[in-house]
This record gives sequence, structure tokens and C-alpha cells, in this order.
Amino acid sequence: MKQKRIILVALIAVLAVTVGVIFYLTNNTVDPSLEEDSIHVLTYDREDIQSIEVYNQKDVFTVHSADNEIGYYCEKVEGLPQLLSNYISLVDAVCSVDANSEYKNADLSRYGLDDPQAVMKVGLNDGTEYEIHVGSRAPTENYVYFSVSTQPDTVYTARMSKFSPALADCYSLVNRLLAPKTESPRPGNDETDTAHSITFTNGEGVEYHIDQLSPSYVDGAGNSYRYHQTAPIEGYSQASAIQNVFSRIMQFCASSVYKNQPTEEEIEACGLNDPTTVLTLGYNDEYSTIRLALGPGGNYYAMKEGMDVIWIVADYMVTWLDVQPRTLVTSYVMAPRMDDVSEVSITAYGEAFHITVHDDGTATINGKEVNKGDFSRLYSLACSVNSQNVSSLSGGEEVVRIVFTLKNGGSESVSLLSGESRTLLVYVNDEPMGLSIRESFAETLLEACKAVENTQAFSTNW
Repeated sequence: MKQKRIILVALIAVLAVTVGVIFYLTNNTVDPSLEEDSIHVLTYDREDIQSIEVYNQKDVFTVHSADNEIGYYCEKVEGLPQLLSNYISLVDAVCSVDANSEYKNADLSRYGLDDPQAVMKVGLNDGTEYEIHVGSRAPTENYVYFSVSTQPDTVYTARMSKFSPALADCYSLVNRLLAPKTESPRPGNDETDTAHSITFTNGEGVEYHIDQLSPSYVDGAGNSYRYHQTAPIEGYSQASAIQNVFSRIMQFCASSVYKNQPTEEEIEACGLNDPTTVLTLGYNDEYSTIRLALGPGGNYYAMKEGMDVIWIVADYMVTWLDVQPRTLVTSYVMAPRMDDVSEVSITAYGEAFHITVHDDGTATINGKEVNKGDFSRLYSLACSVNSQNVSSLSGGEEVVRIVFTLKNGGSESVSLLSGESRTLLVYVNDEPMGLSIRESFAETLLEACKAVENTQAFSTNW
């Protein structure tokens, strides 16, 4: 009988322990990812915050509310461009805080709160003060434990992103945009597409200069272009061809501050006295010049004129260093507008055709009046020397020569010289373009000139 009583007592004890464990697990080990942020820990407004002192493993700094264009002030980043949204992220991290789990009467050391990775001391306008301590990561990914001084024995969980601003240094408040523009220009929209010029060098030291055209340029072949490249090769580019490069540069942004007020030795060590590239960006009446260098550790470092800071730039931001001279230029090597031309001379396989262009769009070819529509098609064909076939060969005998005499007194020429395997090498103003074109273009151009002169039908397909 006594043995049965002992067994019964033991069973009751085990049951009690089991119930206690279940109760503890239910109240203290809830998976935060399964709950919503329904526990309102702090519900102050932004306007209630007077100051925030931040202590973390990277930095110690204080943010005050201030009567300036930002609305906030941090002495450690004084003189640097600052961004309101960065301050707001920090303020929201301390004034409007929701949790999705809570642990009452908790052992702070269990959650990393006896030695927190960040402390935020908050001062309110009414003189009230409180602290938020950020502890270790919760077992669930991207969650973190935290506590508030007003509830010292309670531990909460929230998403790590909530307190990211408190885990960074003071330079996280700085505006890292180095270009004078924040949004990507949209081609063809004059209201937003107002960035007007870029000058830069690629990784091989080749300098580019690009201007934006408004309105777009339409060449003799009827192609519309948004950009004019004057170096290293002059040509017009369609928005689709250049937009990725243009918008990437005009949104040029640093990852972080490397050195504020650097010494000359630090500038030299980062390679910025002999930069890999120099950018000059034009937007409205602003110009920004930025030096960029690949320095120690394989990092890109940048300095913007007028700003005494060395920035670190991510390599994915500088893909335009790989741009090659012909990448941005249209495949139409030269196509002046008909309105700009007074005469066109075409020589193909030894046969010459002299065309006089009238202001009304009509023309004569070798002294004969030609149909206006036929001449327009012939002119577009003469402007359509297009190829993406690269060739390093030197040309042989000249097969075709097209000379455009401009109304301003200048002239421009395209020559096609014999190459290999029924190809012709392209020269513009007697300079090789490094391109080849199929010989069928020359044959089609010759037949079109003869047909127009004799008022016969012709094809422009080659």
C-alpha cells in the first residue's frame, strides 16, 4: 500500500512538472514569426522626440531635433549632406515600437540584454526619458530581442530591421548619393529627363562625353536619337542603347563613408591622386565632379569636388567602367538630316551621281529632276551604312564614297573600301571605324541611284 502511495505521488509530481514546462514553453518560447506585431510597446509621435543618444559596437553619437532644413542635428556629421529619411528611420525605431512576442520576468542574460549590442537613450520634449536595449538575435531568422526601461523585467522580440538604424554608425545619417540627381531620367520626357551631360573615362582611360538632346535628333534615315556622343567617337545614340549607362551614372551612390576629412596621405593611399576615372555630371545648372579609384583591398574609393570625404563605392555601381568606345554609338555611322544638306555626291563602282537638294525636299540627280518620294528613299539608303561587324583590317580599293555637303559650308563623308569575303570596310571622314559591311549594300546603292536617275522602280533591301 505504501509503495502504491509513493508511485502515485511520483506520478503527480511528474504531471506537475510537465504542466509547468508546457506553461513555460507556451509563454516564453513562442516562434515570433508565427505572430503579428500586435504588442504595442511604445506609441510616441516623432514630434515628441527631443534627443536620441546611440551607443553601439560601431559608434557613439547623439541626434537632436533642430530647427533646420532636415529637422534634426547630429554634430558628428556636421558639414556632410544629410538625408531626412535616414533620421526618420532612427526616430521611428525609438518612438513607435511594436513587438510580436514578450517574455515576462525574464532573465536578461539569456537574451543578450545584460551586455546589449545597442542602447538608445531617448529624451522627450516633456522631460521624460527612457532607454531601449537591443540584445542578441532570436532563434527565428531576422528577429532580435529587446527591452525597454519602463518595463525592465520584460523582454520582447521584433524584426532586426526595426533596429538596424541603431546598430549603424553616425554616417548612416549621411546622404550617400554623389550624383546631382535622384531619379532615373525617362527617355523622351522633357520634364524628368533633364540631366544634360556626362563626361567620364572607362577603366582603360578612354574619355567619353555625352550630351542629351532636346528635342531628339532625327537623322536622314529616319532614326530618332536622344543622346549625342562627341568623344571618343562622334555619333548619336538611341535612348534604349545608352539609358542603362546614363541612368546608372546619374544615380551614382556610395555605400559608406571611409574617411571624413582625410589627410593627404590617406587620399594618396586610396589612389585618388591618380584616379581610375573622373566623372563630370551635369543636371540643370549643377555640375558634379567625382574622382574614383580602385584602391587597397580591391575597394573603389571616391571623392566628390567640394566635399572633404572619401567614400567607399560598391563595384556594381561602376559597371560603366567596362564601356567600350563603340558601345554607345548608333550602328548608323553617319546620317545627317536632309534639312541640313545642300548636296550629296555618290560614287559607286566608278559611276558618279551628283544630287542637289532643294529646300522643299525635292532634288535633281545629274541635272535631272527626280520624284520627291524616290529621292527620300534614296537619301535614307545613303544614310543607312549600319553594321556591328568589327574589323581590324585596313581597307583596299575604294568601292563607294558618299559626300554630304552641308548648308553651313562643311562636309562629311563615308567611304567603303574593299575587304575580305565580300565585305567592305567603313571609313568616316577618311578615318577607319573598325567596322565592316556586306558588299551587297554597295550593289543596292548603285542600282538605286541608276533607277532614280531613270525614274524606274528600285529596292532598298540589301
